[in-house]
Amino acid sequence: MSNVETVNYRVRRGDTVQDIVQNAGFPRRDWRRIYDAPYNRQFRRRRPDPDHIESGDTFVLPRYNQRDIANLLRQVEQLRARVDRVNQGIDRVERQLASAEAVVNRREELSREQLVSLRREANHLSDLVNEASGECSDEWSCVGAGLAAQSMANRERAVNQQIRALERARDQAANKAARALRNIRQELQRLRRAQRDALTELRQANATYRRASRAPY
Repeated sequence: MSNVETVNYRVRRGDTVQDIVQNAGFPRRDWRRIYDAPYNRQFRRRRPDPDHIESGDTFVLPRYNQRDIANLLRQVEQLRARVDRVNQGIDRVERQLASAEAVVNRREELSREQLVSLRREANHLSDLVNEASGECSDEWSCVGAGLAAQSMANRERAVNQQIRALERARDQAANKAARALRNIRQELQRLRRAQRDALTELRQANATYRRASRAPY
């Protein structure tokens, strides 16, 4: 039993076996090989003389000729190149994502450190303002304490302004970083889908090429 994949050809008026074989992309000299093949057993029984065939007869041809096999191999090579390109893209985007996440984490860490430091300073200044306000035993000491308290209060307000500005900048940077990371992750998902699709096509093309190339007609 032959394992060659075949297609049926319906003979038309004026056809010859040689013409049918040649028009299907096989060397004209191979007509006898195809005519004598097991898949044409019924045709031979009906037309034992290959020079006398009739319109409407069913002649069986191999599905793949050498040109088809070459095209299949070229398709396999193109798909392999496509898979390589997609894999390179995935590697690039994964590195980009890791780098972006590291930058975001470091920025958040620095922001936390700055805020902790500024809040500690603001609390310290608030305590000093309270202490200075309570140190008032006479007119002169009250004036000096008041001036010191006013200076530290001004500094406390400036520090609190820095805190609010840093918090706003932190939130803006966090939103911007989140959008950037989301875009990178979406690109990575797109590439992984493309990778799955390309690998599926490559497996199918490889299987077809193996079937076509291992089964001589």
